[in-house]
Amino acid sequence: MFRNPSLTNVDLPLRIILVSKDESAERVLFIYPFESEISASKNECDELLMRNELDSAFFSSPNFHEDQFTVPVKVLAPLLYSKEGTVETPFEIKIDNYCFAGYPLRIENSAHSLAVGFVLPGSAPSHIIDSFQMLSKKIAIAINSEQKRCGYLKEQIALMLPSIEEYEVESLAEDVIKSPYPTILEKSGLAKHLREIFNDVREYGMVDVFVDDCIEVGFCIEPKALLQAGLTPKSSKEVDKIMRQVQPYHGILFLEDTLPSPDSNPFVMKFLNEYEPDRSIEEMSKSAGLPLAHVLLIVKHYLKWARAVIIYPICNSNIYTTAPSNIAFQKVASQFSEQFDCSLAEILELFSPPCSLEAFRNDTVLYTPVNIRMKMLMFLLRNQLIIQLHTYFFLLPPFSTLALPNFDSSLLSARCRTLINERKEIDDEIKLNLIRICGELSHSGMSEMDIFWLLSSFISILPFLNGRHHFEDIMYTRQLDRTNARRLFDTFSPILATFCNQDFIAD
Repeated sequence: MFRNPSLTNVDLPLRIILVSKDESAERVLFIYPFESEISASKNECDELLMRNELDSAFFSSPNFHEDQFTVPVKVLAPLLYSKEGTVETPFEIKIDNYCFAGYPLRIENSAHSLAVGFVLPGSAPSHIIDSFQMLSKKIAIAINSEQKRCGYLKEQIALMLPSIEEYEVESLAEDVIKSPYPTILEKSGLAKHLREIFNDVREYGMVDVFVDDCIEVGFCIEPKALLQAGLTPKSSKEVDKIMRQVQPYHGILFLEDTLPSPDSNPFVMKFLNEYEPDRSIEEMSKSAGLPLAHVLLIVKHYLKWARAVIIYPICNSNIYTTAPSNIAFQKVASQFSEQFDCSLAEILELFSPPCSLEAFRNDTVLYTPVNIRMKMLMFLLRNQLIIQLHTYFFLLPPFSTLALPNFDSSLLSARCRTLINERKEIDDEIKLNLIRICGELSHSGMSEMDIFWLLSSFISILPFLNGRHHFEDIMYTRQLDRTNARRLFDTFSPILATFCNQDFIAD
């Protein structure tokens, strides 16, 4: 699957900082990224600042030194603990176009409180800042748990302090300063975890780290993770909005052929055992014996972690067409040809104009087996190269040029006439056309019972004929099978206007 590594800088952390506080003072224990050595004097750094070149040079690379930072290291610790009582309260501090975000936590069985701070661009949106405050809290809680279990933090601080104290002594006398952080990184397991967290967030948008090889810290920045997966970036709030629109008839498609690990969660394991891309969320919920609400939470988890996308369950009647896309086509085309020994452009051509899955499976142009064609379809959907089209409906009178025979309404059964005349939400022209359509059905020999069923079923779907509900949505909501639903819409097609579009939540 194609991976897009680019993302705007406002969504990426620039640094990760570990700060501790005890009875004596606050102290920066670790900063990453760093340079192992820097020979620029403070005067040279000041000159660089005067030329306004620092911002571009500073953050163009993930590696930079604390003396290049506009906030001195010795000021960072008291800055992040600027107020008494701020422990267990997320902080957001903006200085010199940079934003510091974190969550200080008082460590149990220790004299220390701890904060993992992230340096973000000052223009970082609020949901990104909230995300890093949450990540900071998760890291601090994991460290606190290990401190209670085995004195983990005390041990790590003991490994860090000698290098920091040596650095503080040397910095008073020398212009060429050796950073203490490479040495700390070699000695401290906690420093290695922080480096891994920082690098994973920047590269993938997600974190899965075991602090002290014991406490798992899982985290995801949705926009970065989605873009990394080749999908449209969305914030956590946008994913929540999508989930509010997800219906039980929707399905999901995992972005990898290999299913994700259930992480020893028995509910997730049950769900994955029943997962198929041609099954709805409701079907999988019933088969797994799980409440629908639980399954929706599992689906939401996979959406936020960029492991899956919402689709309509794959079936032969689905209509697909090529999707507008700005991905690097050559790269994904190369992956496609390697996997299927076939030209991606030739396959996409089969979906323009739109094509049903049944037609694609039976197309004689292709010489590949049906199971390979299904894998091709999965590849195209995962990389958003094709989209599914749904049919939406408007209730409209027919064209004035369309000739419909006159029909004496008195020939209709009383209950059919009553059903039509009672509808105040439709105008007289629509009512007249309903009478004419029912008259044609009567002339064709259809029984009154069947006519009444069709008419009452059509009346029941009138609220959905506003261009906001597609065929499958109406079919599910009114509990119609596909054959009867198709018959219903075909019968009253003279007063229906249709258009095709993708599902409004699957963009």
